[in-house]
Amino acid sequence: MSFSNLRRNPFTGAISWRVMPPEVHVISELANLPGFYGFQLIDKPKPNSVSILVNISGGNVFDIVTTNPLAGQVRIDFDQGYLVFNLADIATEVVVNYEGGGTNANLENLSSLVLASGLSFIDGEIHGLNVNDVFTDNLYTTNNKTIDLSQSVNVITESVKVFVNSLRLTGEVGSNPENMQGDFMVKSNSSRVWFNDSHGISNTDLIVVDYRRIV
Repeated sequence: MSFSNLRRNPFTGAISWRVMPPEVHVISELANLPGFYGFQLIDKPKPNSVSILVNISGGNVFDIVTTNPLAGQVRIDFDQGYLVFNLADIATEVVVNYEGGGTNANLENLSSLVLASGLSFIDGEIHGLNVNDVFTDNLYTTNNKTIDLSQSVNVITESVKVFVNSLRLTGEVGSNPENMQGDFMVKSNSSRVWFNDSHGISNTDLIVVDYRRIV
């Protein structure tokens, strides 16, 4: 599946169209348009470029109309890429050939873009505190409240958000909790989170964390 921005020149209004790979769809009731049957194309379709046929050898071609479609007909929304068919054609598998002018914005396409980006979203991860966890480096040995994120590899440390009792804490990325200024510190390139003992976080508080990691 290939995605792209709308390829529109903002000064002239001209759109740079591209030939899309054939799309195969099954005609079904549209979840966001109950009582209508069809699907949404990946890209904004160019008028007069669309052909739809039943996805079998020698399959019939659907006639494109601008009114409510009868059996064997299809109505096209050229702004958002919806193709609408008659109820009689429900469950038919069709193949669509067309030129596209940029990916349509919908939840499925946006979710696919997130997955394709190689990011994993971890939200609402709950932890109890590790109390008196010893931190040692060449200069300091200190006791700290800590948690360890469940995902320990490729965590984007700058993305870590921490909540206690529905309040978001202030944090920073670093390597030495002795220098901590905020409520917590995320160790650079690590899944360890230290908490500031002087900021009133109780040993029994539940910690809720949102973060991102590269997959």
